[in-house]
Amino acid sequence: MGRRKIPDCDSGRWFASITNAAGGNGSFADYGCPVAGIQRTGFNPFPGTGFTSVPAIIVISGYAEFDYVQQALRLGAVNYLLKPIDKQELLKAVDEALRLEEERQRYEKLEKLADPVLLELDLQAATLSDPIRRAFIYMAEHLHESVTMAQTAAHVHLNASYFSVLFKEQIGLSFSEYLHRLRIQRAKELLLHSQLTIAQIGERSGYRTDKYFIKVFKATEGVSPSRYRQQMRKGPQDIH
Repeated sequence: MGRRKIPDCDSGRWFASITNAAGGNGSFADYGCPVAGIQRTGFNPFPGTGFTSVPAIIVISGYAEFDYVQQALRLGAVNYLLKPIDKQELLKAVDEALRLEEERQRYEKLEKLADPVLLELDLQAATLSDPIRRAFIYMAEHLHESVTMAQTAAHVHLNASYFSVLFKEQIGLSFSEYLHRLRIQRAKELLLHSQLTIAQIGERSGYRTDKYFIKVFKATEGVSPSRYRQQMRKGPQDIH
């Protein structure tokens, strides 16, 4: 708790602006009116109303009616505390809210790190033909090199044209699209789990120059490699 900064805001809109700017993890909403009254103020401090990053919210209220509690939870609050508040109860609620917020952040980062298409293909690996499985291994082991479809087809002892058709038929992606996803996935893992420079990561992911790597990465992920690394390293670090 000593490492957390807790600003005091006298309005929901001010609170949202501070949270967006500082990236808050949790917040308290102390209301002297029913939760339904929040809607009449023109601002709702819960998900979907102005936050770029929604924190874990604890509602503090003098209203014990079940409808108010239910509405607060439905709007996204993680807890609803009644006044007067016991200090230990409050600290426990804050600890739980911060834990939930860190779990949410970790989940969001895992979503950004893992390519869902590659994950699905990993799950389906047992149903793929032996040449395609061997092609996967070959591509992963030579990702830092200039991997071509002809080289991969030769490695699995297939004609390049037939291999191309078989690959697309079983994977649902062209060879080049799969290779692109594989390279970006490798780059994202290295950005998060290594101290390598952007140029070194680009090289190990199979890109000819760091300039080209940055261009392709930004076109795919919407941010530069350095910005992606910065975003992913904020908050919970134990993403494996």
